[in-house]
Amino acid sequence: MNTLRALIFYAALIPLTLCFGTLGILLRPLDADRRYRIVTTWTHVSLWLLEVVCGVRCRVQGLENIPTTPSVVLCKHQSAWETMILQRYLPRQTWVMKQELMKIPFLGWGLGATDPVPVDRSAGRAALKQVISEGADRLAAGYW
Repeated sequence: MNTLRALIFYAALIPLTLCFGTLGILLRPLDADRRYRIVTTWTHVSLWLLEVVCGVRCRVQGLENIPTTPSVVLCKHQSAWETMILQRYLPRQTWVMKQELMKIPFLGWGLGATDPVPVDRSAGRAALKQVISEGADRLAAGYW
C-alpha cells in the first residue's frame, strides 16, 4: 500500500514541479513578493498531497513563541520536509542554499523565483560573508 501511495504522490508531484518550475521563469518580471506567493503554492500543494495521498501528518507546538518580527531560523537540514513545512508556518522567507540546486531544471527555476541566497560551499569565508550580507539585506526588507 505504501508503494502505491508513493507512486501516486510522485505521479502528481512531477507534473506539479514542471509547471511551477516553468512558472518560475515566466514570473521573473513580477516583483519578488508576488513571485514568492505564486511559486510557493507548489509547497502547499505538495504538503496537501503528502497528507491526502501518503497520510503524512504534522503537529506543531509552540507557534505562540515564534517572534512576530523577521528572524533567522536555523534548523538541522535532514530532508526536504523541514524546508517545506516551515513555509506553512512562517512568513515570507529567504533560504540559504547550495548554488548547485539552482542548476536543476524546473526545480532550480522555481527556487530562483523566490530570491534565495545561493552559496558556493567551497568558497569558505567568502560564502559566509555573502550569507551575512545578503541575509541582513533580506531581514531589513522584512523577510525571514
